[in-house]
Amino acid sequence: MVYNYTWRFYHISNEVMRFSFTGMLGAFAGFLIAEMIIRYTAGKTGMSAQLLNLFGVFGIMGALIGAFLGGAQGYYTKNRFRMISGSKTGGIFGLFGGMISGLIANFLYGFILSNMQSPGLFQQMAARTAGWAVFGMLLGAAYGIKENTVGDLKTGLMSGFIGGAIAGLLFDPISMIMSAGGGAFSRAAGFVILGAALGFSIKFFQEKAEESGSSEMFQRLTYRLPENVRLDYKQP
Repeated sequence: MVYNYTWRFYHISNEVMRFSFTGMLGAFAGFLIAEMIIRYTAGKTGMSAQLLNLFGVFGIMGALIGAFLGGAQGYYTKNRFRMISGSKTGGIFGLFGGMISGLIANFLYGFILSNMQSPGLFQQMAARTAGWAVFGMLLGAAYGIKENTVGDLKTGLMSGFIGGAIAGLLFDPISMIMSAGGGAFSRAAGFVILGAALGFSIKFFQEKAEESGSSEMFQRLTYRLPENVRLDYKQP
């Protein structure tokens, strides 16, 4: 058995809660930078401003969430090498995953709402949920690649999709509740929820896969990345 989690309540381990909190921190750090991009491009109609807003916001969010989650395991286990290498790998894949998913999410959001004359809250929630699910899926994949096993990649794709969808579903209602604080305040709340949901779902489903003894959790993806410490305990 290669996992050793301390259970707190409702079978949710302290590791899951730590990753959820780490995702929140990464999302908030990303929000601070993304907000500067949003304010810089506000009111500008040029193509460069639109591209910066599209790729910059999602790219920065993906990079910071990916870097924080990628380095979390090394940080909590006081393994400096794994923290740095995990942050680099998670940040790089998170950056490109965020930029790609930003394009896809923007297309899905526009496509779903394009045929509606006056979309209501439900339609906006559905469109954002679809877009953020893709964003979460690619960030989950970035974490799975960093973990460097086939099982982690599959688990990351699934859990990232679920976490992103949950955050997308909650974003608009929470934005309405937080609207008194202005657009920046509501965006901060939405992004923090995204980071928390991604961190929670990625670690939760990873633990479940480890506990099930899935052989894919011991199957290495590539030799170009550091070996997952789990492989040191590979069962015959």
